[in-house]
Amino acid sequence: NQPTIEQVEGEFWRIVEEPTDEMEVLYGADLHTALYGSGFPGFPRRGMHARGTEGAYANEKARTDEEQVEDHNYSTHLWNVNMFPMNPSSVLRHVDAALDIPGVTVPWLYFGSVLTSFSWHIEDHALCSVNYIHFGAPKVWYGVP
Repeated sequence: NQPTIEQVEGEFWRIVEEPTDEMEVLYGADLHTALYGSGFPGFPRRGMHARGTEGAYANEKARTDEEQVEDHNYSTHLWNVNMFPMNPSSVLRHVDAALDIPGVTVPWLYFGSVLTSFSWHIEDHALCSVNYIHFGAPKVWYGVP
């Protein structure tokens, strides 16, 4: 029987408000996607990404022609986080193409187990943030206006 989102959220705030129990969670932050992958197909481009094969298939011949077309369409889609600096509507297109700025023009990868948290903060250069949940349970967000 899986707990509801409300039960998990209630437990989180109970621990925050009454920190009497010791607990351990798994969490990883600021992992460079050129090294670890982003969960999105890669597309050879600037700096570090151009040297890697992040997201590429090691054996293209094992993929059907249809799958290769679909992979290409997905890897070049402007909502693929690896493509944000090349989106004509993005302010990131004005950043020098020779620069790969981790967390800005190159996405970071984060992961966490249940009850992990990330400190409230202002994004680098006050830019907006885009997040995807590739798999796992729903995530609860709190925003501070």
